[in-house]
Amino acid sequence: MAISGPDMHRQLMDGYKNAQQRLEQMRQSISAISSRRGELGEDRSGALVDLAEHYLPDLTRESIQASWVEARDGLTRVLMRKEDQRRRVSDALSVINDKRNLEDDRLFEINQSLDEAKQQQDELAKKVEAELAADTTFGTLSNRAATAEAALERAESNLNEIEQEATKKLPAYQESSLFNYLRERQYGTEHYTKRGFTRRTDRWLAKFINYNKAKQGYDFLINTPDQMRTIIAKDHEALNTVMDELENRRDLVMKRVGLSAAIDKFEQIETRREKQLVELDGIREETESLERELTDLEDSRGSYY
Repeated sequence: MAISGPDMHRQLMDGYKNAQQRLEQMRQSISAISSRRGELGEDRSGALVDLAEHYLPDLTRESIQASWVEARDGLTRVLMRKEDQRRRVSDALSVINDKRNLEDDRLFEINQSLDEAKQQQDELAKKVEAELAADTTFGTLSNRAATAEAALERAESNLNEIEQEATKKLPAYQESSLFNYLRERQYGTEHYTKRGFTRRTDRWLAKFINYNKAKQGYDFLINTPDQMRTIIAKDHEALNTVMDELENRRDLVMKRVGLSAAIDKFEQIETRREKQLVELDGIREETESLERELTDLEDSRGSYY
């Protein structure tokens, strides 16, 4: 009897579903087996570790002699490598400790030299200060510099106030159409050329808004900051000239007394000290690393174990 198309399709689909179910069951079975195998492997590894720790509680010659005969040669070779490494690290630590002691002594000497240089520098600085205090020209220049500096501070403060005032008030002028109309026509100046009715109207308008007073205020806000900046710049140049003269007179005294050379010597020793500290930091890090490694090598249950 022939099978119809729909029946054939249904049978194929049922067969496909059955095959998929069997495949899924097989996958789950394989997964369970793999999981169990992993657990057994872990149990085996743990058991081997426990067994190894039981027969070799630490990495010493005594423990090796008490272990399996078959394993003694391999364990002895591991112990020999460990002991060789411990000797190398111990020797390196001895060398680096000797070097650190030597560099510590050098740092002590540098610190002593630095203290002596600082003391000498302070003594010479007092001499320079005394000579400059007795120098009337230096005193006069110092007073001029102090006065000029105070005046500059006041001028810069005033400039700041005027700039703030200009920022606050100028927009009102700039937004006044009547004021700008007269200003653009240069009313009240020799460049104003209007006649007749226009001139009479502009005169009335200027009186109405009090243009002359407003123009004075506007010109003040526009021009004064630039004028003050020019004056301040000149005052700065004058102050710098006085300061240069003061520094020159001071430097001459410092050189003659020997303070300049003392300062150079102090800075050179200070540079040597900074380099020495960097050197000691490197030695200290190396020493700590070797000490950690030696501690591990001296542990019968360290990394070699």
